Amino acid sequence: MIGEKFDRLTVAERIGPQGHDVLWRCVCDCGNSAVVRQSGLRGRKTRSCGCLRKETIASVNAAHGMYCTREYTIWNSMVHRCRDKSAASYSYYGARGIRVAPEWMGRGGFARFWAYVGPTYQPGLSLDRIDPDGHYEPGNVRWIPLADQAATRRNTRWIDTPKGRMCLSHAARAFGIGRRTIRNRLAAGEPPLGHAG
Repeated sequence: MIGEKFDRLTVAERIGPQGHDVLWRCVCDCGNSAVVRQSGLRGRKTRSCGCLRKETIASVNAAHGMYCTREYTIWNSMVHRCRDKSAASYSYYGARGIRVAPEWMGRGGFARFWAYVGPTYQPGLSLDRIDPDGHYEPGNVRWIPLADQAATRRNTRWIDTPKGRMCLSHAARAFGIGRRTIRNRLAAGEPPLGHAG
């Protein structure tokens, strides 16, 4: 493998075995050296000494200056749960056909998304879809307190209370009763709020 080039890395010398793999010292196009597993080279998992990742982050940050902020994380999470089948919440979003507006995707997508939603953002708020069966798109997104987001979920448990219909979480707070207590009462066929209900 000496002399072979893998993306930005050129193999310079064999370092030795490591378990079932082999370590190679490589010289990066930027001039730095890196010790890399053979499987990382062959599988194109390791493409540079680390300079490529730094350049990518710098490029994204230069575009809008918000990489590694909560705002950028909100956008990234929205895209992730709608597109990545390995995402923990994909079954509630992407698998149901929920999509992100095309103009909020790809290069410049975050900047366009933030231009639309940023003016109404405040710390502590969570991105919500007005129509829970609709897409993340202009006209169907808003900011709401994180605690209120439970009320918009499809699997939210609703109960009737003296103060009107409430989701279980809001009722627990409003009446000072634990959510588990309310669930247990519902399961037993009892009034969820006890005498208050």
